[in-house]
Amino acid sequence: MGKVLLILLLPYVTNITAQEKFGFKISKDSTLSYILNNIVEIKKFEAHTFSIKLFIVSNPSSSAKMKGNDEVSDNIYITASEFDEVPIHHLFILKDIYAARDNISFKENKSGSVDLKVGYYDRILKKKSIRTYTIALDSIKEIIN
Repeated sequence: MGKVLLILLLPYVTNITAQEKFGFKISKDSTLSYILNNIVEIKKFEAHTFSIKLFIVSNPSSSAKMKGNDEVSDNIYITASEFDEVPIHHLFILKDIYAARDNISFKENKSGSVDLKVGYYDRILKKKSIRTYTIALDSIKEIIN
């Protein structure tokens, strides 16, 4: 009986001991570490041929450069990636945007590109403004109204 039980359990015991050992590697990339630790919001949009992800990353205290307070600005990292087994990826960055977190919208165009509207506070004009960008898989350009 004991030999039969041992024969039945042998595949399970060898499977447990044959598993790979996993370990952590410490990254020395301080920029990536800062970005990942300061993501305050992520937005996603899927167009017909590619997807877009926005990572809104908070900058250090007083980065908004507003007199008399410690307000922060944000950097917006925009990734565009095609749908494929080996996709093409592109990364675009909008720097030092103030008060844009709740004012972001997407709209796909008939051409397959995507319009991104970013509402923000213009520190020089001291009013809310909107910027529109057209995003394709490999390019981003501002639309001047």
